[in-house]
Amino acid sequence: MMIKQIGIVIARFHASFADVMLESAKKTAETEGLKIRKIISVAGVFDIPLQVQGLLKDKGIDGVAALGVVVQGVSDHDILVTRECSRALVDLSLRFEKPVTIGIIGPRITMREAEKRLQSYAQRAILALNSTVE
Repeated sequence: MMIKQIGIVIARFHASFADVMLESAKKTAETEGLKIRKIISVAGVFDIPLQVQGLLKDKGIDGVAALGVVVQGVSDHDILVTRECSRALVDLSLRFEKPVTIGIIGPRITMREAEKRLQSYAQRAILALNSTVE
């Protein structure tokens, strides 16, 4: 499958981080010759899979990049959110037979560490979409 048109779902819980990730993803898609057909913003990473599912149903979308940040808190919430989201995204990719790349930073990461990785995680999520082959 040749990837030409993509969707992006971005978690905006950390809005300034989301802005950096989205800008990086857009630039990378343009450089790679990918058309971003739709961008959907959601409140947090846990909300990403439902919107990814909707994009995967669209016959005009060849793949989806999921972007967001889950920082470490005082509980294990970051582990739970990241694990469940990732599992759901893998399941959706298999169900719809389209690639879903996970550009989600976390778990067990600080705000400072996350900030250093924003651009690279977004870039790699787009690059991974473009490197998938059937």
